[in-house]
Amino acid sequence: MICPNCYVKYSSSHCENFGEKCLKCKVDLIDENFIIKNVVVKNLFNNFDYTIDFSNNEKVSVLIAPNGFGKSTIFKIINFIYNPTVKNIDKIADIPFDSFTINFTNGAYIILEKNKEEASDFELRKFNFTISGKLSKSSSLKKINIYENIILRKKDLPISKIEEIVFKMELPDFINNVFNLHTIYLDVKRLEISHNKKIKMQLDKTDNKKSNNFNFIELLNPSSEITNMSLFSEDVKTLLSVKDRIDSIIKSKIPNPRQERTLLALTIINKRIKALDLFCKIYNERNALSGKKISYNQIDGFVLKMKNKTIPLECLSDGEKNDFCIFYNLICHKKELTKISSLDSGNTLFIIDEPEVSLHIEWQQTWLDYVLEICKDSNIQVIIATHSPYIVNGHFELYTEKQVKTHGRK
Repeated sequence: MICPNCYVKYSSSHCENFGEKCLKCKVDLIDENFIIKNVVVKNLFNNFDYTIDFSNNEKVSVLIAPNGFGKSTIFKIINFIYNPTVKNIDKIADIPFDSFTINFTNGAYIILEKNKEEASDFELRKFNFTISGKLSKSSSLKKINIYENIILRKKDLPISKIEEIVFKMELPDFINNVFNLHTIYLDVKRLEISHNKKIKMQLDKTDNKKSNNFNFIELLNPSSEITNMSLFSEDVKTLLSVKDRIDSIIKSKIPNPRQERTLLALTIINKRIKALDLFCKIYNERNALSGKKISYNQIDGFVLKMKNKTIPLECLSDGEKNDFCIFYNLICHKKELTKISSLDSGNTLFIIDEPEVSLHIEWQQTWLDYVLEICKDSNIQVIIATHSPYIVNGHFELYTEKQVKTHGRK
């Protein structure tokens, strides 16, 4: 159990003796190992009610449904609830549905509802949503009416400033700090783009920011608009550099008033380095036939070689880049939280839409085996949508249980 306010962890003995409240903050403790149990959608496309179960012992679920049944739509709504940004609300504002509920295995839930009253301000109608939920069955209801929060400030502030307050402060604080939710949405279809278009978007940052068709390094950093594979190496170099500095502090004889925090940071960094080792292992196994091998160091970041010749990451094919990005994120993902003590708590949800894009059949057949290996001892949940039987490759136990009915009918 963990306190959602100060992130202090409590053992089962603490909970038995003192109840399920933090001794310091007096707030309800939450189970930090929660995952999504199911989602319930009401009146999707003005026609369907969905109940989709996602929890299983493997923490990996495969969603398969015919085209037009809303797989990608469901992913977009989940992604907005976890990442409530203006960009993400634009993607769901015009989708017809009444409510979308995410129920978690620890008894918590969170609901996104379209407000029943129509927006009085036509220009702000896309914000006409309310997010509410509970951290546990016994906790009080938390609620934010997005539209009302914006309307209340409209008289005094420009809309750009209001959006910054609501979508960069209030809603992220509500989702990430109160509910401890984190997600990475890997829409692999975005990687399908010509080489000339890549170059144009790299050179023209203005067009790049306006485009919704391509955002390659969103797989690495959802807030980034840069299309440059070298950022993966920069990430590695930064990690190893920080480790060196922390090692130096620990080895020095200078008194360190933040010794406990320093040791915690080192523990987290060592876990990330262990994750890098796992990533390299999986990458090298999946590329054994081509002879490509990857390693890393503090000077170069990632070093990719084939027959002792170094290959820039940018020279990988689209399929290889897809594979690289997905597995790097699954294994080496980071949570950008405000308190270092929270960096290793809670779960991260990965939503992966059509991972088979640009992948050879042989890579597809082993893809899910590696995902299961990664999830085995980690605090992540993976939900996949696919049309490929090769991705599933016999793992029928991972199929989600879907209950679909026409809205208004029993």
